[in-house]
Amino acid sequence: MGTAAAAATAVIGIDIPKATFGACLLTSGGKDRAKAFPNTPAGFAALLGWADGHGAGVTTHVGMGATGGYEDALATHPHAAARTASVINPTRATYAGVMRGRRNEADRADARLIAAYTRDEAPPAWTPPAPEVRESRAFVRRRD
Repeated sequence: MGTAAAAATAVIGIDIPKATFGACLLTSGGKDRAKAFPNTPAGFAALLGWADGHGAGVTTHVGMGATGGYEDALATHPHAAARTASVINPTRATYAGVMRGRRNEADRADARLIAAYTRDEAPPAWTPPAPEVRESRAFVRRRD
């Protein structure tokens, strides 16, 4: 296991459709909690507040699937709040779930699957791209 996950006692898995995102919080106490949030800066702040309410003072690792850009703003928020964030190839999380016998396609199950993958595989921490890279990506997305 990587150092980020070894120190983490709470893991959040996030499934990001467009307007909202589903989150699953896994704590060392063993109880899973799930909740949906709007995919907005207020929703990002609410996510961290919700996680802190269930595990104040613990290290948190946030894992989310790469979704073609919807994850950019969300990944930036925990990173700015000194939390570990990982942007994961969704195929890796899906196949890790299939290997463990999980085949659900529901958003809540996807968030749980991403949380378990983040906990078990300790994906590397994400760092935000440089401003010029973000600007270039935004230009390409607008053009497309």
